[in-house]
Amino acid sequence: MITVGIDVAKSKHDCCILDSKGEILEQGIRIANSRKGFNELIESIDHFIEDDHLVRVGLEATGHYSEGITFFMKAQNYDVIVFNPLAIKLAVKAQTLRKTKTDKADALVIAKVARSSSNKPLGNFENTMFELREATRFRLRSKQHLAYLKVQLKRLNYRTFPELEGIVKNIHCKYIYALIKAFSNKEELSKAHLTKLSNVLSKASRGSHSQETALRIRDAAKSSIGIVSKSLTIETISIINQIENIQEEINKIELYIKGIVDELDCPIMSIPGISYNLASVIISELKDIDNFQNPNQILAFAGLEPSINESGQFVGKGKMVKRGSKNLRWALFEAAKSVSSHCLTFGSYLNKKIKENKHYFVAISHVAKKLVRVIFHLLKTKSKFNIEFSI
Repeated sequence: MITVGIDVAKSKHDCCILDSKGEILEQGIRIANSRKGFNELIESIDHFIEDDHLVRVGLEATGHYSEGITFFMKAQNYDVIVFNPLAIKLAVKAQTLRKTKTDKADALVIAKVARSSSNKPLGNFENTMFELREATRFRLRSKQHLAYLKVQLKRLNYRTFPELEGIVKNIHCKYIYALIKAFSNKEELSKAHLTKLSNVLSKASRGSHSQETALRIRDAAKSSIGIVSKSLTIETISIINQIENIQEEINKIELYIKGIVDELDCPIMSIPGISYNLASVIISELKDIDNFQNPNQILAFAGLEPSINESGQFVGKGKMVKRGSKNLRWALFEAAKSVSSHCLTFGSYLNKKIKENKHYFVAISHVAKKLVRVIFHLLKTKSKFNIEFSI
């Protein structure tokens, strides 16, 4: 077996090739992050390949910088293993006591780790998980941006028509957006014809709000303390358009996510309270459950395990380490809250922890750990959740 270690960077990659005995065949190969550079690496590998040689490629998970080389190497039918950067960092420290770090030396360490690693190479299943992971992360980013825009719209409304919040329960709804677009400031609202104002509200709310709401809004506009500003009007309309566009894109990506999750027939969807969105984040961040030997490894990957400081007779446990996938950690916490409301088993467990005088969020973390054990069992056995099942 020939092993290739690649130290990934933005514009170039440093590579090292080892033979089946771990001896260096070629070191200090530096290629550009381009198709030409990738082909140069393939030529260097081909120079040492014999008919019975398997090629294993190891590299760090360095976000989008490593994606191009990863997919290219996988397309060559090589065994590609992607390592957590923390694992490589510890391996580099173990090689020498000298405080030196070079890309050439890192590539050699990665090659050695890949050669002795028992990690499973990426498979075809990885392509589906990649699509699902990117879709869920795009959805999360869009939701965060949407929340930001809604805060900005609320700020603008307080400056231009603060009385509106006392009339409607929530300004973030279609009929309020339609109202603001049709009548951009309090002066236009105060002079609006009641029939026109009622029609705008009725059409956008599908008949839920019409003349009575229109009359209250118009009367409030006549005595409003809000300011009239062309600049604020332009910003308000722009933010509403952005909110509507982003919400439309979120609806599209959620439909795409639902299709992938249905295709995978994921067992964790059988847990009461686990939605498509939460299930998609959990399974896409975990990727392949066979990469985990026990539930504790999932907890460590999600950063849900407590830090431990042990020295001599002293053993101390601190806060959660919060390393690993922050998206997985978020999804597990949200799922723990949801299943506690929808499933009596988890709800009782949450109440038990609260009665032990644990803070709500500490209790939820215990529910999340119990949930991880259930998820691990379901994914490993490919079985559905049973209310009588206890773990």
